[in-house]
Amino acid sequence: MIMLPILMYHQVEEIPIGTRHVGNYVLPEQFDAQLTAISRWGYVPITLEDWLDFRAGRRKPPHRPIALTFDDGYLSNHDIAWPLLRRHGMTATVFLVTDLIGGTNPSNVDERQVPRLGPAEIGAMQAGGILFGSHTCTHGSLIDMQPTEAFLELTRSRTILMALLGRPVVSLAYPYLLTHITSKIPLCERLLGKQATKQRCSAAGGPIRGGRTHEHSCVLEWMRTQRWRRWVTC
Repeated sequence: MIMLPILMYHQVEEIPIGTRHVGNYVLPEQFDAQLTAISRWGYVPITLEDWLDFRAGRRKPPHRPIALTFDDGYLSNHDIAWPLLRRHGMTATVFLVTDLIGGTNPSNVDERQVPRLGPAEIGAMQAGGILFGSHTCTHGSLIDMQPTEAFLELTRSRTILMALLGRPVVSLAYPYLLTHITSKIPLCERLLGKQATKQRCSAAGGPIRGGRTHEHSCVLEWMRTQRWRRWVTC
């Protein structure tokens, strides 16, 4: 069985003075160095849609696939991260909060208002090979919602994205650290009818499985030392 390491980012830009969420930022030069290392270690970035094809046997996967993902759809994904991805010939999957497309982060009024991707940026990135998935409508906690509310949150997000992108939406990133909701994930999947979902792993102890060679062990250790949260699919 092929294991897929999934790296999750939020923003690639300089860290603003006074921000309360320093861990959400990766400096541009750090991101560039990370992409260089990923390539040097023989990893090939794929989208989660690619992963579905590989798992279904429709295409042969690369020897060392890896997925790069971005949560929340910040404008810096387009302005800073995407040019670096293009320079390295890499792709990624961006998960959008649909009610915030083209807006900021209104729920955090005391925090710096960070612009999100708008339809123009999303269209340009999609044309350039970036894939998009759902991060719900409001970034609310699905496990704290009633089933009918979660159903609306998930289906409305998918409907909006399908209309914006002009194509099916087959991946979902659950908001927040959902390490304790194994029993509720199947409910969300049934409600949404998704083909691909990702369960967030614990920042402290979530597993990254695989690793049979020294090089592979090195990249996993490097991942562990970064201020990233880690995602796993299998």
